[in-house]
Amino acid sequence: MKVALLPTPQNPDERGEEEEGERMHNLTKQLPHVSFDVLLEKGDNAGEILHRALGELELDPVVTLVVSDRDDYLRMAKHVGMITCRVRQNRNAPRGNISAHYNVGSVSEV
Repeated sequence: MKVALLPTPQNPDERGEEEEGERMHNLTKQLPHVSFDVLLEKGDNAGEILHRALGELELDPVVTLVVSDRDDYLRMAKHVGMITCRVRQNRNAPRGNISAHYNVGSVSEV
């Protein structure tokens, strides 16, 4: 299994690349038992970010699971043939606009 940590897609006008990169590194420290194969610190949109991750991981989309709470990642992942899993930490939270293959309450359930 290969694991990639992906950034929040950002509008080029609203970049907080340094803040996002710092947030990503802090998250890796909070998950010391997870070995991240790829850590992408910035990206403009979900499609570009997922494409870069696939390239760096050298994986085919059909053998890739995208776990996210973001519609943009889930939409693009399904569009290119990836398996999707929505994280919905609160049962009362909106379900989102994209149906995922799987739904979990936390990342640890994956």
